[in-house]
Amino acid sequence: MAQDSIGMAMVFTLLSSLKDSLTTFVIERQEQRRQAEEDRIRKEIEAENAKFQGTKVTIASFLEWKENFEREISEKEKATKSLAVLKKEEMKKHKLTGRQLFEQDEALAKSDVTFMEEGDVTVDISLFERELDIESEEEENSVIDLVRSSAD
Repeated sequence: MAQDSIGMAMVFTLLSSLKDSLTTFVIERQEQRRQAEEDRIRKEIEAENAKFQGTKVTIASFLEWKENFEREISEKEKATKSLAVLKKEEMKKHKLTGRQLFEQDEALAKSDVTFMEEGDVTVDISLFERELDIESEEEENSVIDLVRSSAD
């Protein structure tokens, strides 16, 4: 361009050419970025959709999965049951019966004796029997009589 414009005012021509080249470069660059962004989004969408695509289930594959699943569940149940049984047996080994406690610790046996020595409190059973409330029964009968008489 400079060789073609020798002897003329070439600053304007060179700047116009440079401007056109830069504009083309910027447009190409923007197009590349837009394309790269579209590719990235498309790949993300494909990856997201791939999560929902699994192996196709056939009768044979389902039965195999079911068998493995039931085996795992039964093994877990056996493990938890065996742990529970072991813990119970261990607790039984370390837990003393009431008789063994009294035989080993004389203070327990003596503690009951102190209550007996202080004096026993007699309990009047009649206090705990249900008493009929005659007044409330009479009030109920009077209300029933009023209802019957108003109905007549």
